[in-house]
Amino acid sequence: MRASGPLTVVAVVAGAISCGGRGAGPPPSDKGQAEFERVRATFGVLETLAGAGKRQDDVNEWDPAFEGGPATAAELSSPHNAVGDGDGNVFIADKEAHAIRKVTPDGRIETAAGVNTAGDDGDAPGDARALHLDWPNGVWVAASGTVYILDLGNLKVRRLDRTGRLSTLFVAPTLAGGRGLWVADDETVAYVSSVGDLLRWTPSAGVTALASGFVDLGNLIVDPDGSVLVTDRGASRVFRVSSAGVSAPIAGSGAAGIGDDGLPALDTPLDEVRGIWRVPGAGLLVGTHHGSRVFRQLRFRARVDRRRARRALLRRRPVDGGRFQGERGAERDHDPGRRPAGHGTRRGLRANRPPRALTAAIRRSRRAGTGSGGIGLRCRPTDTR
Repeated sequence: MRASGPLTVVAVVAGAISCGGRGAGPPPSDKGQAEFERVRATFGVLETLAGAGKRQDDVNEWDPAFEGGPATAAELSSPHNAVGDGDGNVFIADKEAHAIRKVTPDGRIETAAGVNTAGDDGDAPGDARALHLDWPNGVWVAASGTVYILDLGNLKVRRLDRTGRLSTLFVAPTLAGGRGLWVADDETVAYVSSVGDLLRWTPSAGVTALASGFVDLGNLIVDPDGSVLVTDRGASRVFRVSSAGVSAPIAGSGAAGIGDDGLPALDTPLDEVRGIWRVPGAGLLVGTHHGSRVFRQLRFRARVDRRRARRALLRRRPVDGGRFQGERGAERDHDPGRRPAGHGTRRGLRANRPPRALTAAIRRSRRAGTGSGGIGLRCRPTDTR
């Protein structure tokens, strides 16, 4: 990622993302406070991890003399993606130089894959430093330390194991561009951003479009429930895509500009949002291309209209559509023409009382004085001005 002027740096270190910069605003006060403070303090002072920053155009700036030297003295060529492993190494997709660089914990840089010129040597496994890549634009690191590479120009996803051997995990003939890549640790599923399509790969079905209709997808992650969180730079929004391919925006108003602190997530401008990461216990971080800011999306906060919720519950009708989860965990489809037995009687009211979780949410919203509506999210930016 290239940026100019005051900026907030986003770096993935040891499998987690850290952010920092100038003029960071006050942190939020929620259960993730301690973790958020720890992460932000890691990069409270802006530091360069790699790259001399002297190049001006999109050409290959790699010099063999950089090999094994200080990472901050090496020229990188459109390094669009970086992910860290559990040992403290950071892998960088050095796109225009057609290689993957590794920055070691002691600050040295070396080539992990590629020969610094574009090409395709087929799919047979071999020494990663003797095989060509072509515009590697995305990278993902599994818990095992295996590195996966979005070899954009060759329409492939590559596997780089810990012994330094490179192989092809799968070929994506419909890949149109992008940088977002996620691969499950057991290699049973992978997701790739491809401009307007979110692609899914499985060993049995191959590559298919899980969801379409986006503008220009950026980076992505996968939540524990299997849903994909993906940024759409062209739409300036963040989407959640279910395993069934249903997408819904969760952050970003779609407008350009810089959002203010504390706005609901869907009312916050995220101008060309590209980066995304979830820090356990500290929330979701998203980074914008324009404005060079990192926003933190706080936990869900219930905003429930109690009268509307009560009417919906008495009719077994979901508050916001979809499906309703009963108190004992039995899922019931909404049927607007059916009334539950005992409806309107004292016995019926007891039978249709709200589940404990929703009752608690209503109580919390009443204490907090929140307004009506569905479930809301709020964003808190780390300002860099």
